[in-house]
Amino acid sequence: MVSLSELYIACCGGDEDLVRGLLASLEYNEINRREPNGSTPLHAAVCHGHVSIVRLLLLEFHVDRRQRNNHSLTAYQEAQTDNIRQLFHRPNQAHQRFCDDQPSPFEIYTEHNQNEENGRATSNYVGRMETNQKILGYRQLLSMSKHIWSSELGQKYFTLYTRFVDSTNAINMVSFIKQFKKLIDETLPPDHNLYPRVQALFNEYEQTQRPEPLLTLYTLNSPLYVRLTENIDNSLVLLHIIWRHLRVLTPRFFRGTAYRGLSMKYDDLKEYQWALENNDRTIGTYRFCSSSTDRCVAEAFGDIVLPDRIRTVIVFNFDQPCNGTIQLYSLSPDLPCISNFEEEREVLILPGTIFRVWKIEDDQHTGYHIIYLNHIPDAENPGLHVLASVLSEARDNLIKWFSFRR
Repeated sequence: MVSLSELYIACCGGDEDLVRGLLASLEYNEINRREPNGSTPLHAAVCHGHVSIVRLLLLEFHVDRRQRNNHSLTAYQEAQTDNIRQLFHRPNQAHQRFCDDQPSPFEIYTEHNQNEENGRATSNYVGRMETNQKILGYRQLLSMSKHIWSSELGQKYFTLYTRFVDSTNAINMVSFIKQFKKLIDETLPPDHNLYPRVQALFNEYEQTQRPEPLLTLYTLNSPLYVRLTENIDNSLVLLHIIWRHLRVLTPRFFRGTAYRGLSMKYDDLKEYQWALENNDRTIGTYRFCSSSTDRCVAEAFGDIVLPDRIRTVIVFNFDQPCNGTIQLYSLSPDLPCISNFEEEREVLILPGTIFRVWKIEDDQHTGYHIIYLNHIPDAENPGLHVLASVLSEARDNLIKWFSFRR
């Protein structure tokens, strides 16, 4: 019979110095080893109430907290005291996940009207789009892109295109994975205390070819999160990898109501009020946007604001399962939590998801401004749009060829 590890026994006994010495001498995969009894050293420290050891495992060595024991429970679910549960929560100073003072993750699209331009606030994240036609075209394009990119046929096309037509083409999975690895290497040096955790999750993705480890990686309280959300190009790297595995994530598509706390300037709020005035004005996400099904989570992060900003809650409504939103919290034993922070009940909203503003409230009781957004779904029948696009391109090429022959 295989015996329990020395680390597991030390975590049960509460010997912090011994645990620290063992952690420093072991490889990261050994620290996270599931014991013969189905438990982990983290489970052991939690169940025996050793707060200092739990803190050491979680905050200094960043052990894998996703693992479940023989009772299908994570260490967080086994915690019996608030002191220990609190150690699993995201640090208060890391409030940028659900509420930050960075530029808004949304962009407003509208039909351009010069007369309206003179009477509205300006913002460096507002774009214009002729919504009657271009928003419909955008919905079709988004639907086609997801359909092609998540299909085996589409992947073969991009691989062959890169190999035989344009070797500089960067629109392929190999390129995006290399770019993602480069972001990791540029952001986290090997001596960073989160590097083993991030590297283990990236290796897990490469071995399993499943997107869940990368989604867990995204939720870590790390500098990589900032890199992935600071500009569109970095967001698109992870987005294309997620799109590739979109069909695997279908059971996690979100339907319902989610919330996000925002710290915004009054001029930013005017943009939403301006978008509310006409139904052809839409809001689109251009980077990853974290939200929660628990309004208290969003409001807790919204409480942390700078003096020149206002407390705001965004209320997202999805009438049908949306492939632009991924539920990261536990849904069933077969769909466990893939966020690093279970209590947040995160719904990740992907770039390119579009909404209409349907109501704005000023809650005098709580001091929050509340903005209600309704999701606009992708166009239906993406396969037909792909076929139509291919036929249209073929027609245009034939017209050009015949024009040349004349």
